Amino acid sequence: MGSLYRSLLTFFLRLCKYLGAAYILYLAYRVLHADYTLSQKGSKLLDYKDGLLLQLFNPKVLVLALTLYTTFLSSMNHSVPALFLSALFFTMMSFSAISLWAFFGTTFSHVLASQKAKRVVNSSLALLLVFSAVTLIIV
Repeated sequence: MGSLYRSLLTFFLRLCKYLGAAYILYLAYRVLHADYTLSQKGSKLLDYKDGLLLQLFNPKVLVLALTLYTTFLSSMNHSVPALFLSALFFTMMSFSAISLWAFFGTTFSHVLASQKAKRVVNSSLALLLVFSAVTLIIV
């Protein structure tokens, strides 16, 4: 029975590796051929409710929080103030990262106005994605 689980797990992991690499290559293709504009014309802005739901059900945040609290903070004293302080620090760190991302996005948006700059950025990002996919398959 153990060998059956081991073989199924090996097959599943190999399948996930190849599917993940294929998806990354698809993303590289989409990034390479992306034609984006920086105008707000024709786009629907998200309201507060949409942003709140997006953040509450964001799988990256959930995985990060679960990993943080179960692995790194498991030896923390299980008191309410310690939990509150760690959650406050986590919130401040996330807010700082999002603010920095928005600042750099606003700062460099004028650079991406030219078609040549868009091609350079898209090509660079696509090459990095291809490298990631190849590394995923090789390793």
